[in-house]
Amino acid sequence: MPSSGVSLHDWEAFEYWLEPRGYDPTIIDRDLSRIQAMGMNMVSAFVYRRSLQHYNLIDFLYRCEKYGLRVNLSLRPGTPLDFPWNDVNDLISRNQLGDIPNVFAFDLAWEPNFRNRDQRRSHIGEWNQWLIAQYGSIDKAVEQWKFNPEKQADLIDVPSSDQWYESGDWDAMTADYARFIEDYLGEKYREARRLVKEVAPHQLVSFRMQHTGDPTYRGPSMIPYPAEAFVDAVDIFEPEAYGRIGNWERIRPGYFTAAYLRALNPNLPVFWAEIGQSCWSVSEGEATDEGKERVARFYEDFHKMLIGSHANGVAFWWYPGGYRVNEKSDYGVINPDGTDRPVTQVIREWGAKFRESGPVPEPNSWLEIPREWTPGGIVGKYDRVQEQYWNLIDQGNEVGLRFVPEK
Repeated sequence: MPSSGVSLHDWEAFEYWLEPRGYDPTIIDRDLSRIQAMGMNMVSAFVYRRSLQHYNLIDFLYRCEKYGLRVNLSLRPGTPLDFPWNDVNDLISRNQLGDIPNVFAFDLAWEPNFRNRDQRRSHIGEWNQWLIAQYGSIDKAVEQWKFNPEKQADLIDVPSSDQWYESGDWDAMTADYARFIEDYLGEKYREARRLVKEVAPHQLVSFRMQHTGDPTYRGPSMIPYPAEAFVDAVDIFEPEAYGRIGNWERIRPGYFTAAYLRALNPNLPVFWAEIGQSCWSVSEGEATDEGKERVARFYEDFHKMLIGSHANGVAFWWYPGGYRVNEKSDYGVINPDGTDRPVTQVIREWGAKFRESGPVPEPNSWLEIPREWTPGGIVGKYDRVQEQYWNLIDQGNEVGLRFVPEK
């Protein structure tokens, strides 16, 4: 996001920053030069279909190329679950994005999830059709579960969030539901990627995954998309780090995230699509020195985790320092006047170490975890092995995860 939009009460000018009211080439150029000076080699950005007619995106991309910055570009609005292919195709084809080499990836969704049971009921019909395809009839599925599920209008209801995170008589049903959402999401995201690749065959395709791969996220109502759904449906794993905000004990489970995603598909990069922490004090009404130092410590620890877990990339939320009105926050990695914050210096120092950290080594120790669903998904699997996992890490081992059938 450009520095020109910070502290604006005009949300629309900031959100649709590639339109004439929000796009100032001089400011954009200055921002990108400062990003390059921090040692970064890529940026994430987003564009809406409604902004297409102005073609400021092309100016932005060529300015990125000028500063040696590759671009991970989010195409808005919509998600592969309800894919607005005509609009996405317009954004790609009319901008000829497939022929612009510094556009290395497309984000097709921004933080989708199953936020609660009511929202998940939107696919209750597909859930019941899946059960019939698997068992031959709903009655046979219920008989196999040895559990009497709730119903909605004569359809088997989707499991509650409690049934996802806690074990009970419903476990067989919820395990089937986990398999269903893997199939359902995988099909939708594979098809969206296929369509994009037809017009932009050289770019990678993925989406911003929010808590997917987070081994400590426990609801209570939201269910993150399971990473298992995307092993052959995306080109990059893109977890986010908002479950990792805090001290080293909060950050270090990112090791397990990277190991888990590589166990699912070792050929896909692990790119932390958003990490950040606000330095704004609501009570004091400013970005405090204490807040800036806290953010710098967080970024240093996070870079240590990136290097130790052999992650492949990271993008920070976000660039411009200053107060963001609608969030009451300041996630910036630079002061509003372009001078360094403590976090800016951390990025310069640790970013260089991260870029030079080399390829992913072969593990010398392995832990086995079940491929099948367990209560809580990845959370339940992490609970089973975390003590042994961290003992091995603390002893200096490179630890890999292997999926095995549940015994």
